[in-house]
Amino acid sequence: MESFNARIAVVIRVSLQSIVKLIQQQTVGAQKPAEQRESPDQRQSQRPAAGPSRAGQDRHKYTFQLIRTVRHIAEIDKDEKHALTPEQAKQVLDILTPLRSEPKLTGDGAKQVLKDLKKVFAADQLNAMARIKPRFQSGRTRGERRAQTGTDGMDRRPPPPTVMKDFNPFYKQAPKGDERAERRAKRWEEFFAGLEKKAKSK
Repeated sequence: MESFNARIAVVIRVSLQSIVKLIQQQTVGAQKPAEQRESPDQRQSQRPAAGPSRAGQDRHKYTFQLIRTVRHIAEIDKDEKHALTPEQAKQVLDILTPLRSEPKLTGDGAKQVLKDLKKVFAADQLNAMARIKPRFQSGRTRGERRAQTGTDGMDRRPPPPTVMKDFNPFYKQAPKGDERAERRAKRWEEFFAGLEKKAKSK
C-alpha cells in the first residue's frame, strides 16, 4: 500500500512540474525582451506612408481651404439671415478678382487670401460657414461621390498631379480640351457675376 501511494505521489509531482514548465514557456514566449519591443517611433516608421492624394492635399491645404471658403460664401448668400451686403460683395470681389488673371496660386498666397476674406465677414456669418456640411448627389456610391461634383455644381475632384503645382482654381482661362477645367471656369464665372450684381445693388 505504501509503495502504491509513493508511485501516485511521483506521478502527481511529475505532472505538476510539467504543467509549471509549460506555463513558464508560454509566458516567456508572450513577452518580448525590453530590447526587442517596438517603440512608438518604430511602429510609426513601419506604417505605410500617406498616399499621393493625401500628400497632395497636405501640400495644397490652403488652396483647398480657399475653395471651400468661397463655396461657403456662395452658400450663406442664399440665406437672408447671413446674406452678403453690397459692401461685402464688393470687398470679396476686390480680394478674389485679381486671382482670375493669375495662372498660378501658391500656398502662401492662398493663405493670405483666406485671412483677407475672414476680415470681411461678421462672426455670425463665419459661424454659418463653419456649420456647412458637404453635400453630394444621391444615388451614387461613396467612391463616385468623391469623384463627381456636389449639389452646388462645383467640381470636387482634385486636378491631376501634373497641374497641381501652384494650382489656381479661380483662373478664368481653361486649357483647351480640358472639359473639367472649362466647367469649373464657367461656374466661377457665374459666381463672380452674382457678386458683381450684388455689389451694384442698393
